Amino acid sequence: MELLAARGARDDTPRITEALRPEDDAVRDRPTAGGHLARFALLALWCAAIWFLSAQSDPADTVGFRVPLPDWAEHGIAYAVGGVLALRAARPLVPRFGVACALAFCLAWGALDEWHQSLVPGRNSDRADVAADLLGAGLGCALHELLRRAGPRRSDARRAGAR
Repeated sequence: MELLAARGARDDTPRITEALRPEDDAVRDRPTAGGHLARFALLALWCAAIWFLSAQSDPADTVGFRVPLPDWAEHGIAYAVGGVLALRAARPLVPRFGVACALAFCLAWGALDEWHQSLVPGRNSDRADVAADLLGAGLGCALHELLRRAGPRRSDARRAGAR
Protein backbone atom coordinates (compact mmCIF):
# COMPACT_ATOMS: atom_id res chain seq x y z
CA MET A 1 0.00 0.00 0.00
CA GLU A 2 1.38 3.35 -0.95
CA LEU A 3 1.89 5.64 2.01
CA LEU A 4 2.33 9.36 1.81
CA ALA A 5 3.96 11.17 4.75
CA ALA A 6 3.40 14.82 5.53
CA ARG A 7 5.03 16.87 8.27
CA GLY A 8 2.72 18.22 10.95
CA ALA A 9 2.49 21.99 11.35
CA ARG A 10 3.37 22.08 15.07
CA ASP A 11 5.68 19.12 15.45
CA ASP A 12 8.09 17.02 13.46
CA THR A 13 6.00 13.84 13.77
CA PRO A 14 4.94 12.58 10.35
CA ARG A 15 1.24 12.08 9.74
CA ILE A 16 0.50 9.06 7.61
CA THR A 17 -2.35 9.08 5.10
CA GLU A 18 -3.20 6.30 2.71
CA ALA A 19 -3.69 6.73 -1.01
CA LEU A 20 -6.86 4.95 -2.14
CA ARG A 21 -6.19 2.43 -4.88
CA PRO A 22 -8.50 -0.16 -6.51
CA GLU A 23 -6.80 -2.96 -4.53
CA ASP A 24 -7.90 -1.22 -1.32
CA ASP A 25 -11.53 -1.55 -2.45
CA ALA A 26 -11.05 -5.29 -2.94
CA VAL A 27 -9.60 -5.69 0.55
CA ARG A 28 -12.26 -3.48 2.09
CA ASP A 29 -15.11 -5.45 0.54
CA ARG A 30 -13.76 -8.95 1.16
CA PRO A 31 -16.28 -10.69 3.45
CA THR A 32 -15.65 -13.71 5.61
CA ALA A 33 -16.79 -17.09 4.30
CA GLY A 34 -20.04 -16.79 6.27
CA GLY A 35 -20.53 -13.23 5.08
CA HIS A 36 -20.02 -14.27 1.48
CA LEU A 37 -22.57 -17.06 1.86
CA ALA A 38 -25.01 -14.61 3.43
CA ARG A 39 -24.62 -12.23 0.46
CA PHE A 40 -25.49 -15.00 -1.99
CA ALA A 41 -28.34 -16.19 0.24
CA LEU A 42 -29.89 -12.71 0.22
CA LEU A 43 -29.55 -12.54 -3.57
CA ALA A 44 -31.18 -15.97 -3.87
CA LEU A 45 -34.07 -14.88 -1.61
CA TRP A 46 -34.58 -11.78 -3.76
CA CYS A 47 -34.61 -13.94 -6.90
CA ALA A 48 -37.11 -16.32 -5.31
CA ALA A 49 -39.38 -13.42 -4.32
CA ILE A 50 -39.30 -11.99 -7.86
CA TRP A 51 -39.98 -15.45 -9.34
CA PHE A 52 -42.85 -16.08 -6.90
CA LEU A 53 -44.52 -12.74 -7.62
CA SER A 54 -44.09 -13.27 -11.37
CA ALA A 55 -45.93 -16.57 -11.10
CA GLN A 56 -49.07 -14.85 -9.74
CA SER A 57 -51.86 -13.72 -12.03
CA ASP A 58 -52.32 -10.68 -9.76
CA PRO A 59 -49.35 -10.11 -7.41
CA ALA A 60 -51.25 -7.40 -5.52
CA ASP A 61 -53.83 -9.97 -4.38
CA THR A 62 -51.00 -12.21 -3.17
CA VAL A 63 -49.25 -9.57 -1.07
CA GLY A 64 -52.50 -7.95 0.06
CA PHE A 65 -51.94 -4.39 -1.17
CA ARG A 66 -51.37 -2.38 -4.31
CA VAL A 67 -48.38 -0.11 -4.72
CA PRO A 68 -49.57 3.23 -6.17
CA LEU A 69 -46.69 3.46 -8.66
CA PRO A 70 -46.46 2.93 -12.41
CA ASP A 71 -45.19 -0.47 -13.54
CA TRP A 72 -41.81 0.88 -14.69
CA ALA A 73 -41.18 2.40 -11.24
CA GLU A 74 -42.04 -0.86 -9.49
CA HIS A 75 -39.59 -2.70 -11.74
CA GLY A 76 -36.93 -0.05 -11.20
CA ILE A 77 -37.20 -0.13 -7.42
CA ALA A 78 -37.26 -3.93 -7.24
CA TYR A 79 -34.22 -4.24 -9.49
CA ALA A 80 -32.35 -1.44 -7.70
CA VAL A 81 -32.48 -3.71 -4.65
CA GLY A 82 -31.47 -6.68 -6.81
CA GLY A 83 -28.59 -4.70 -8.33
CA VAL A 84 -27.19 -3.86 -4.90
CA LEU A 85 -27.54 -7.47 -3.74
CA ALA A 86 -25.90 -8.80 -6.92
CA LEU A 87 -23.09 -6.26 -6.63
CA ARG A 88 -22.40 -7.17 -3.00
CA ALA A 89 -22.30 -10.85 -3.95
CA ALA A 90 -20.12 -10.38 -7.05
CA ARG A 91 -17.57 -7.81 -5.92
CA PRO A 92 -15.49 -10.11 -3.67
CA LEU A 93 -15.19 -12.61 -6.54
CA VAL A 94 -14.43 -10.11 -9.32
CA PRO A 95 -13.44 -6.79 -7.68
CA ARG A 96 -12.79 -4.87 -10.89
CA PHE A 97 -15.91 -6.14 -12.68
CA GLY A 98 -18.42 -6.29 -9.82
CA VAL A 99 -20.75 -3.67 -11.29
CA ALA A 100 -20.64 -5.23 -14.77
CA CYS A 101 -21.37 -8.68 -13.33
CA ALA A 102 -24.24 -7.32 -11.22
CA LEU A 103 -25.77 -5.56 -14.22
CA ALA A 104 -25.36 -8.63 -16.45
CA PHE A 105 -27.01 -10.79 -13.77
CA CYS A 106 -29.93 -8.39 -13.38
CA LEU A 107 -30.39 -8.13 -17.14
CA ALA A 108 -30.44 -11.93 -17.45
CA TRP A 109 -32.78 -12.34 -14.46
CA GLY A 110 -35.09 -9.60 -15.76
CA ALA A 111 -35.30 -11.25 -19.19
CA LEU A 112 -35.93 -14.66 -17.62
CA ASP A 113 -38.55 -13.11 -15.36
CA GLU A 114 -40.38 -11.57 -18.33
CA TRP A 115 -40.30 -14.88 -20.20
CA HIS A 116 -41.68 -16.59 -17.07
CA GLN A 117 -44.46 -13.99 -16.84
CA SER A 118 -45.44 -14.68 -20.45
CA LEU A 119 -46.36 -18.24 -19.39
CA VAL A 120 -48.62 -17.13 -16.53
CA PRO A 121 -52.34 -16.68 -17.33
CA GLY A 122 -53.37 -13.05 -17.06
CA ARG A 123 -49.77 -11.74 -17.35
CA ASN A 124 -47.81 -10.51 -20.32
CA SER A 125 -44.19 -9.93 -21.20
CA ASP A 126 -42.78 -6.55 -22.18
CA ARG A 127 -39.29 -5.50 -23.30
CA ALA A 128 -39.83 -2.14 -21.60
CA ASP A 129 -39.99 -3.99 -18.27
CA VAL A 130 -36.54 -5.50 -18.94
CA ALA A 131 -35.24 -2.01 -19.73
CA ALA A 132 -36.74 -0.69 -16.47
CA ASP A 133 -35.14 -3.63 -14.64
CA LEU A 134 -31.72 -2.80 -16.06
CA LEU A 135 -32.12 0.92 -15.39
CA GLY A 136 -33.14 0.21 -11.79
CA ALA A 137 -30.20 -2.16 -11.29
CA GLY A 138 -27.85 0.48 -12.69
CA LEU A 139 -29.23 3.16 -10.39
CA GLY A 140 -29.00 0.82 -7.40
CA CYS A 141 -25.37 -0.03 -8.21
CA ALA A 142 -24.52 3.65 -8.73
CA LEU A 143 -26.10 4.67 -5.42
CA HIS A 144 -24.34 1.82 -3.62
CA GLU A 145 -20.99 2.88 -5.11
CA LEU A 146 -21.50 6.52 -4.14
CA LEU A 147 -22.40 5.62 -0.56
CA ARG A 148 -19.62 3.06 -0.28
CA ARG A 149 -16.94 5.45 -1.51
CA ALA A 150 -18.20 8.26 0.71
CA GLY A 151 -18.22 6.10 3.85
CA PRO A 152 -15.25 5.32 6.09
CA ARG A 153 -12.87 2.60 5.02
CA ARG A 154 -12.22 -0.36 7.30
CA SER A 155 -8.59 0.65 7.77
CA ASP A 156 -9.75 4.11 8.95
CA ALA A 157 -12.24 2.55 11.36
CA ARG A 158 -9.57 0.19 12.76
CA ARG A 159 -7.13 3.05 13.24
CA ALA A 160 -9.77 5.14 15.01
CA GLY A 161 -10.59 2.22 17.33
CA ALA A 162 -6.92 1.75 18.22
CA ARG A 163 -6.55 5.32 19.54
